[in-house]
Amino acid sequence: MKCPHCGIYYMDGERECPVCGKSAGPFTPKKKKAYRPNVPYQPARPASARPKKAQHASSGNAAWQQAAAQKGGASGSSSGSGCAAGCLIVVIVLTVLVALSIVGGLVSYSALPDFGSAGGYLEHILDDDTFETCDVTDVLPAGSTWRSSDGSLTVTVREDGSVEWTDGTDTAEDDAPLMERVAVDEDNMDDYYDEEDAARWPLDRFTRFDLSCSDDEGVMDDLTIWFYIPNGTEPDDLTVIEAYNWEEDVDVTFSRTNSPQEPAAQPA
Repeated sequence: MKCPHCGIYYMDGERECPVCGKSAGPFTPKKKKAYRPNVPYQPARPASARPKKAQHASSGNAAWQQAAAQKGGASGSSSGSGCAAGCLIVVIVLTVLVALSIVGGLVSYSALPDFGSAGGYLEHILDDDTFETCDVTDVLPAGSTWRSSDGSLTVTVREDGSVEWTDGTDTAEDDAPLMERVAVDEDNMDDYYDEEDAARWPLDRFTRFDLSCSDDEGVMDDLTIWFYIPNGTEPDDLTVIEAYNWEEDVDVTFSRTNSPQEPAAQPA
């Protein structure tokens, strides 16, 4: 996927950008539109080509000592040769590790967009105000419960702004959820909306808000929902919200209920 903040491409499974550290969940494109780098295919080496594990003797002598003894006898000079060989191996290993580190750094740098300089790259990150953090209760009314149209997901916004969600079997909660307003305009719409989204939720009528919740207990998967709220609508006036479940890659309609157990009202 492509990070909309710094522009680097990285694997879809990562939860945050390895360069700028921004959370991946609410920032990434829909999974069905995820960007993927072109990685050349490399066939796996056949089993016969893999190096065999060295077999060590069971005696108290180390393997390199035995090899040295066979070549030069059990003299002081052979011991010195073994030590020199061991040091050479260490030097070779360190050299390889340093080379790999340099190559990895060059590959990561080459993946970055051209901002002209390191200062330009930092300025790009700091100036990106596409995502504006807000309180959950600024978007969804405090003390409200929302049920998906198929009944598979129920989300409750507590009075203190924490969020609880359940699939009917397991329940999770996040005391500090992240809610962000996506400041989309005609210039950057292509980065956050596809043609279907733009037609269904036009910018002059809807604003997208991204809710991201994590379950520290590990009971349930993380929750990432994109809510499309009609412009100018107060939270308490909301009864039905169209949304996109990023984790499940499905569009969903949420209806407001009085409690997690109450059946959701069907949208008109």
